[in-house]
Formats: sequence, structure tokens, C-alpha cells
Amino acid sequence: MTSTALAWFRRDLRLDDNPAWASATARDDVVALVVLEPALLAAAGPWRRRAYLSAVTGLDRSLRSCGGSLRAETGDPAEVVPRAVSETGAEVVVVNADVTRWSVERDRRVEQRLGMPIEQHWGTLVHPPGSVLTRAGGLSNVFTPFHRRWSERSLSEAVRPGSGCVVEAPDGSTPTEMLGDGLYAPWGEQDAAARFETWLDRVDSYDEERDNPATDGTSGLSAALRFGLLSPRGAAADAGTHTPGRAAFVRQLAWRDWYAHLTFEHPDIDRVSLRPEYDRIAWAEGDAADADFEAWKAGRTGYPIVDAAMRELAATGWMHNRLRMVAASFLVKDLLIDWRRGERWFRRMLTDGD
Repeated sequence: MTSTALAWFRRDLRLDDNPAWASATARDDVVALVVLEPALLAAAGPWRRRAYLSAVTGLDRSLRSCGGSLRAETGDPAEVVPRAVSETGAEVVVVNADVTRWSVERDRRVEQRLGMPIEQHWGTLVHPPGSVLTRAGGLSNVFTPFHRRWSERSLSEAVRPGSGCVVEAPDGSTPTEMLGDGLYAPWGEQDAAARFETWLDRVDSYDEERDNPATDGTSGLSAALRFGLLSPRGAAADAGTHTPGRAAFVRQLAWRDWYAHLTFEHPDIDRVSLRPEYDRIAWAEGDAADADFEAWKAGRTGYPIVDAAMRELAATGWMHNRLRMVAASFLVKDLLIDWRRGERWFRRMLTDGD
């Protein structure tokens, strides 16, 4: 009897070294699904939205090279996923899990409607939440102890797609048909892999150049990691730590994991400070504070380095890591504006915002 899996892609838009896809393609047939969620697309800024939709079309390109195509549907996943399961006869829904409270609640609602659990993997991180703990058994709120324990863990083995047959999407439901005039040129895992290979030629100087925003000293891979075009596990394994530059790069992957683990353990991290005393700060409010916030967003504060950073963000959807800290610190410490307002703006505008 033929077995069918439904692989629901979210922020893991690749086939290579993707544990959810490897599991799904171990079945006879596999349906590849992406749900275009109106609320998420509306909340995303122009650069973030463009990158996501380009990555969706890039995933479709990869699937077509396997003889199938991507099924794209718009709507609430709690309605779309069960309907797709019913129409395809899939026995299991396979995903790579996410850490935000919104994602966890979304998956709970989908499971409730399905009447069965979703099979979850962690192809979006190097190490999954709950796997990097202190000797006392908890998650460290300080990065250095976390990084020490993170580095002690062995990397998992790479996984490859199985031999399952990729089902073609029904008429009218491919990304090209769904997006119409909103279609962007494909940006896929092949592009991310090429960028990573180029980066490996320069990574050895990363420790010396990464803090200078005037040089092209960073990897430029953050958006590919955010949308899952590049495996973080694979990037850590292939880069290695045998030079100071490579060790510094892999350390950034550990930072990324740490924040994901913190978000998973503290689902209100975007609303409540990890240190309760910070929630007692009297933030600036009123018309003057609103005007300062608008000037900060537009890059019109009168402080050149802050303004250059914010204008780069608006023009490109990206900002150098050091300038993110400068701009955020200026907002909070100089303008005394609530960090939550800045976080929401960064999350909207940054292509790579996690």
C-alpha cells in the first residue's frame, strides 16, 4: 500500500540537509506544501516579503528538478493543512519546528484540527532547544556559558532526501499561478550554497573584519539562514573552527541558536524583559517621543552613524551587526524609547530578522 507524507515548509525552504524533508521523502509519495499566511505577509516589510516570496519560488524550482512542484495555498494553516491532508490522503504532516509563541500556537491549532500530532524536526538550528543546558539542567541566560556547552555537543550527521516521489501541485496552486504579478525571481538553496562557497574563501579574516561596517567583512548569509535556504548545521560543519576567523563565524551560529533557545523557553521575550527590573523603566511617551521615534526610523536623528544605519535598513532590508547595536542603543539609551517599539520596527524591516 502506498504511503504519503505532507511536507509543510515554513522557514526551511530547502531540500538538502533538511531533516523534515528527508523524513517525508522516506515515504512512497510526498506532497510539498507552503501556506502563504496573509497576516504574516502583511506584517512583513517590503524587503522581508520580497525575500520570502523569492525563496518560495526558489523552493519550487528545486522541487521541479525532482520531477514535482510546490503546492502553494493562501489562508489560515489550521484550515489549509487539514484540507490538503484530506485531498492528498497523507498519513503524516512533517515540519521543522519553530520557537516563537505564535508558531507554537499555530501548530497546536493545526494539530487540533488534524486530530493527530505533527511530526517535528529542527532543521532551522544547529542544536535544538533543550539540548544545550547548564550542569544544573537549565538554559543559561548568559551567552558565554551557553557557547561553551554548545561547542561541546557533537554536530548531527547531514541528512539527504529519500527516494519518495514528489507529487505535482494541482492546477492553479503553484507559486507562479498563486502569486501572479507578485512573483519574484527565484532565490533558492543553490544561490545560498554558491554564496557560502564564496564566503569560505574569505572567512579566515572574519575575526578581524567583521566589526568594521565600512568593509564587506560579513558573510551576507543571514537572510539565507533565516528562510532556511542554508543549513545552519551544514554551515557549522563545513566552516569548522580551525582558524580564528572560522571559529568567530561558527560562534555567530551559536549566538543565533542561543536567542532561538531563549525565545523557546521565554515565549514572551518580545514583550517582557528577561530582567524584570528593566520593565520598571519609565520610557519616554507623548508627541515628542513619537516624533523622535519617527526620526529614528527615517534616519533623521542628526547623528550620522545612526542615520546612515537606519537609511541603509530602509533602502536594503539589511544593516551591519555593529550598527544594529548602535542604532538600538541610541533608541533606548539616548532617546529613552521603549525597546519593544524598536524591536517591532527591526522585525518588520530586516530581511533576516528572526
